[in-house]
Amino acid sequence: MLPEQVSSLLHAYVSMQRIEEFLSEAEVPDWASSLKSNTSPDISDGKIGFRAASFRWDVAPKNEPSRFTLGPLNIEFPKGKLTLVIGPTGSGKSALLNALLGGLEHATIKDNIIFGSRLGHDEARYQAVIEACTLTRDLETFDTGDLTEIGEKGITLSGGQRARIALARALYSQASLILLDDPLAAVDMHTAQHLVENALSGPLAGDRTIILVTHHTALCLPLASYLVELSFGNVQYRGTIQNLQEQGKLPQLVAAEGIKENNLPDTGAITLENAGDLTAGIQVVTPVRKPSSGKLIEMEARPEGQVSLRSYLTYIRAAGIIAWILILLLVIQMRLINIAAQFYLARWGEAYEDSKASRSDQNWHWHWHWPWERLPSPNQDVVPWLMIYFYLSTAGAFSVLAYISLGYYASLQASRTLFDAMLTRLAAAPTRFFDVTPIGKSTLALSLLRIVEPYGGSIVIDGVDISTIGLDDLRRRVTIISQDVSLFSGTIRSNLDPFAEYTDRECWEVLERCHLTSVLNRSGENNPNVPLDTLISQLGCLSAGERQLVALARAVLRRSSVIIMDEATSQIDMDLDGQIQGTIREQFASSIVITIAHRLKTVIDYDRILVLCGGEVLEFDTPRTLINKHEGVFREMCKASADWPMLRAIALGQEVTNGSS
Repeated sequence: MLPEQVSSLLHAYVSMQRIEEFLSEAEVPDWASSLKSNTSPDISDGKIGFRAASFRWDVAPKNEPSRFTLGPLNIEFPKGKLTLVIGPTGSGKSALLNALLGGLEHATIKDNIIFGSRLGHDEARYQAVIEACTLTRDLETFDTGDLTEIGEKGITLSGGQRARIALARALYSQASLILLDDPLAAVDMHTAQHLVENALSGPLAGDRTIILVTHHTALCLPLASYLVELSFGNVQYRGTIQNLQEQGKLPQLVAAEGIKENNLPDTGAITLENAGDLTAGIQVVTPVRKPSSGKLIEMEARPEGQVSLRSYLTYIRAAGIIAWILILLLVIQMRLINIAAQFYLARWGEAYEDSKASRSDQNWHWHWHWPWERLPSPNQDVVPWLMIYFYLSTAGAFSVLAYISLGYYASLQASRTLFDAMLTRLAAAPTRFFDVTPIGKSTLALSLLRIVEPYGGSIVIDGVDISTIGLDDLRRRVTIISQDVSLFSGTIRSNLDPFAEYTDRECWEVLERCHLTSVLNRSGENNPNVPLDTLISQLGCLSAGERQLVALARAVLRRSSVIIMDEATSQIDMDLDGQIQGTIREQFASSIVITIAHRLKTVIDYDRILVLCGGEVLEFDTPRTLINKHEGVFREMCKASADWPMLRAIALGQEVTNGSS
């Protein structure tokens, strides 16, 4: 009862502390707890924009000269129209959307799209959104379709699937304002054209205000009514498409992508029906799958009742026979010592029962009530008796200590053995990996790092089966740059060179080659005085493209034998992407480079091109061979792109002229 009362008192004390903290907080002002209507004519008219607004984020210290500032902004977005926000990497496009706002949740795909609208679920609208966002084929690859759980932040999905599901959620909603942070960067050109034609326009978009951040300027221009260009947080151009065209600024913006207006396709989109023509005649065998609940995490089935004898025997065998023999011997020894001590004391007492001295002492019994009369005689030798008690006590204590120690040792040894058996038989068991991505490009990259083990066959690099190489040696020679880059919270050096293997000069040279010096100095000028020990947080909010540049610089510094780039430049603008591709070809000339990209211009001059669909290899050859292959998948993809003349010229080794760019 006492422990329960103490626990209740502690809970009551903690609760009182929380209530006291809440009541001690400052009062909320009236203006923050009530909404006042008609505060501004612009707000009553539903206008959206900025008026002499500047924004800073408390990521870098206030006295830091490189602290990023967005603004001042004077922009009014047209209501019910599509607005494009463009600019180079790190110019503040995503920050602009964050300023207006002031992920995907761990649930099923359907829950993420309808997003709490289950009571008013419109099945017809839901199916139209699925079709417009090209999610039909993706859902067919899942065991449970749209009831499949996607994990925390959509971890089980590819980058393109996450972007399209997020776009589908925005289209399904009835929101009058939609903010899109470059969803086209994570998909290939075919899918991007389909999304522009069917998702960003048409009945699903309706008369809603859409603000789209994108690097695909030419692709989205025919649908846009307003355009804003940012550079280092400042507005370079803003205005309607018609005004920009009359001022002669529109061709300059489009030329930054290397695409001319007259090269834009009229239809602009490949519908879902004719997209299937690209893979017509190719049979992909779909494995028979067992029914699944679609859940990533399920409750473990725990048996109830008594522990079986087999479990005890397994635990005993896991400790080892030697440990159990020692424990048994110590237990027997401890019991024998206790029995011997009791037997000795009993025999010692019985030896003096019939002696004359014992009977004569009975008359003096009362004298023994006094302490000084109970003391032994000075002439009596008591040392042997004390030594006997000392030996018995010491032996008993050591026996108990040894018994406890061996018990702990046996328990620890058994636990280690069982844990090792679990890892060997369960965690290290052959696991077949089912990729949820229809193409499987990222899975191919992960398999080279042995993050995903092949179900059959082998992976050979330079004639060596990678399954025979230790993970540490393999991953030191293979570098992967993923599309979702994560940086450490430390310094610039710790992100470039985590193991301190290179000099400061080498690190600075890599930063310059990867065009990262402008990130270290937000003014846009080189600043060699910025130390490498500067914390990443002091640079302000790095954009997704800038984080990809840091990851690329890390790979250039390592100079690994094999470089895998999984959409490594998807968040970088076209102009900077061209410069980065030159850096890649120069720095990795002696390395094996495997690039996963949706931008055909990125890979058109590679030595080999591999086309995948549904996990099957459709084509694998040189760009020249594939571009000349009539009705080939890669050729049709290039022809559907607005860059077709330039792609064909590069693949054939011809000089790219201005007319073909």
